[in-house]
Amino acid sequence: MDRTTTHPPSGGGPRDHRDTLVAGLAIGATAVVLAFRKLTDFDLPWHLAFGRLVATTHAIPRYDDFTYSHPLIGYTEWVADIVLYGAMRLTGPFGVQALAALVSGTVVALLYARARGAGAVAGFVTATGALAMTTWLFARPAVTMFLVVGLDLWLVDLHRRTADTHRRRALLAATVPVQLVACNLHQGNAVGAYLLLTYLGYRVMCTLTRGRLGSLLPTADSGELPWTSALVGAAVLATCLNRAGPSYLLRPFHVQSLEGLVTEWDRLSLRFLIDHEPAAGLFLVISAVAILAGRDAETGRWSLSLFDVAVVVLSVAILRYLRMIPATIVLLAPMAARRLGGLLGASRDARATHVISWIALFALAPLVGVRVRDELGVGWDARHMPEGAAHYIETCSPTGRMFNFSPFGGYLEWRLYPSQRVLVDGRLLDFPLNLRAGVADSDPVAFAALASELDLQFAVCRATEWERFCSPIARSRDWAMVYWDDVSAVYARRGGVNDRLVPGGYRVLRHLTAPEVALGQAMHATPGAARDLAHDGDLAMAQAPTSPRAALYGACGAIAMRDRAAFERDVARLSELAPEHPACAVLQAAWREATTPAPGAGP
Repeated sequence: MDRTTTHPPSGGGPRDHRDTLVAGLAIGATAVVLAFRKLTDFDLPWHLAFGRLVATTHAIPRYDDFTYSHPLIGYTEWVADIVLYGAMRLTGPFGVQALAALVSGTVVALLYARARGAGAVAGFVTATGALAMTTWLFARPAVTMFLVVGLDLWLVDLHRRTADTHRRRALLAATVPVQLVACNLHQGNAVGAYLLLTYLGYRVMCTLTRGRLGSLLPTADSGELPWTSALVGAAVLATCLNRAGPSYLLRPFHVQSLEGLVTEWDRLSLRFLIDHEPAAGLFLVISAVAILAGRDAETGRWSLSLFDVAVVVLSVAILRYLRMIPATIVLLAPMAARRLGGLLGASRDARATHVISWIALFALAPLVGVRVRDELGVGWDARHMPEGAAHYIETCSPTGRMFNFSPFGGYLEWRLYPSQRVLVDGRLLDFPLNLRAGVADSDPVAFAALASELDLQFAVCRATEWERFCSPIARSRDWAMVYWDDVSAVYARRGGVNDRLVPGGYRVLRHLTAPEVALGQAMHATPGAARDLAHDGDLAMAQAPTSPRAALYGACGAIAMRDRAAFERDVARLSELAPEHPACAVLQAAWREATTPAPGAGP
């Protein structure tokens, strides 16, 4: 009887222990770096807000109360949301960051645990895989998908290579509580049920073929069908114990409607890997070479088991979406390590292989730090969250219904609920309304129709420089900008319930006003227009004192008023905030032109 199998060796010996120690230190150091990654995800705030709502009301709501359309909530990640809110309430933002780092570090540790049998090469593959996953390792429930997929496959691996019957059953039984918790952590954890069902089908085929297909369906993975069927069936049933019920198993297919609307659900392309994620591209190349040209680390054979083939097929299937890159890495990394170790043969334990793996592991934390250097710190990432707009709304209390940039919805819910509700957020619960809001963000006719139908009274827009969001509002004379910073802008509807805010707002500037346009206005402003521009420049600097753009607008106002003291003050502030900013020279030249008398002009 053919007992050929693809089970990885368990390893052992002093050198293996040293490799494990080095890997542990490297993974721990990487987790420490990730613990100082700021809260930057747009979806995290609404998870926190929902967790707070469940914790305070002791109930999981059926209808959404954060948005004023009150759509039905079909599925919710309430366990993850409560845990995140608990961390935030007990320890503040750093607690959430540390929790995310702990989960991320565990994901990487599972990569190594499953690849360890391949020898020293496991460290190299783990390090490259972890580096390729860095973009997606931050605080949000989606990171649990990578953990659950890795944990389920690890338990399956242990089940395949464990000889003791009782221990084997206990290992597979552990997938039941994993899936029970996972189904309320993130909708993508349905993938765990797919893997378990695939494994059950594989064992059935191994039993039926009785070794006739050799390593493709080895006899070592046959038998125990009643126990395997019962335990896998229990795990799948446990996966359905959530608000969505059995329909939860189909939720990973719902994302097809999000293509082109949500960036992370866009199709993966070679251009994306080259321009944005070269580390992920490199890892996928290494994995493809290892799987196609490698050899099994234990048998030295090229052949794969049918279960490994199924895992590869699943990996390729989910890789069509950007968000699934890390899940693909979790699926492929151990197999790539095992086959790369077999390809190297006896040399996989040679000193050179150990040195390369150790270098990769020791470099992991510094390289991850370099990749996330702009996000290091504690708290919310002020470059993405509308903190200033939320503070303005809390202080000035506009009333009526709000129009908002969809990704800002979650943060506004976290900060302002229940006194304010938003139009849309990243949950896309009212999908038709989200589509309309997306169109209205750039189409004046669509925005006017939406504003009239819903009686919108104020708006929170994304105002990052060089972006063009909320253009219908910026161009409309019916709306006045009352707050602005480098991230967000608040507009009030003229003649509406918030008309009291208009006199203290901006008179000529809008969040889409280009610097060159403001400078052109300053050079040729009438006395009344000059006063308006100077007012707007001073207001911009008051509302966004650390913004170079605000200092630039302040200098434009000073040029319009021909106010030397104000001009020198504002240019000095711009130089301090953004040394060597090209606008400094342009402003100086404009000042000289504006204050130099024309030839033949009188004194």
